[in-house]
Amino acid sequence: MAITISEDELLNMEPELLARLQKYLREQRGMSGPGGSKSASSGEARKSDSWQVPGVFNGDLILSNYSDPSMGHVGVLVEQGGRAYFARRWRLTDPVKDVVTLAVKYGLDRLWRSGHPRDEYLLPRGAKSELGSPHIGFSGTNDKRWLFVLGQEAGPPDINLITIQRTDNERHIRDIFGDEHKVRDLKDLEKGKWMQEMRGGRNLFIHPDDLEMVLTEIKKRKP
Repeated sequence: MAITISEDELLNMEPELLARLQKYLREQRGMSGPGGSKSASSGEARKSDSWQVPGVFNGDLILSNYSDPSMGHVGVLVEQGGRAYFARRWRLTDPVKDVVTLAVKYGLDRLWRSGHPRDEYLLPRGAKSELGSPHIGFSGTNDKRWLFVLGQEAGPPDINLITIQRTDNERHIRDIFGDEHKVRDLKDLEKGKWMQEMRGGRNLFIHPDDLEMVLTEIKKRKP
């Protein structure tokens, strides 16, 4: 009996399970029979809808939709400075392009840093490259900490929130919004309010509509 897996089910699959399924399907579909000849459906992951991001020095940032021949769409491919990774579950939608364009406008045109994402997530040979990175992070240089990311907590491929790095920016976010506008539940996160992650790095969440205002205000406050 045939089993059909929807694209939504694939995009929401646990990364380790997705990687195992990708490997299994490549092995199975890469062979046409006992003789071991490769079938027409086998092949490497591929990119489409490539976008050379304007405003980046030497055009050194290309984003593409990224698909696996066995699985379909798996994320957004980021290529910059001789490095490449894909951010799982994301799509190169207009809202994603708008966020990237806004980041570049504020000088945050580096989408990788040393160790972020870790080398094991880098294509083509990283040990976890088939899992994809959980986020797309933005910084001013490759050796500076990220200021914000599009992470899995945003609900890709939609952008329901923006994650702000806590260590360098919590005091700015408190100044900008005020503690009285801090919420405790994601369902209450709306424009003009903010929230702190309850686990992990305890980073900060803001509504996407507040991103440009926050970048403007942080730029005023940072030397």
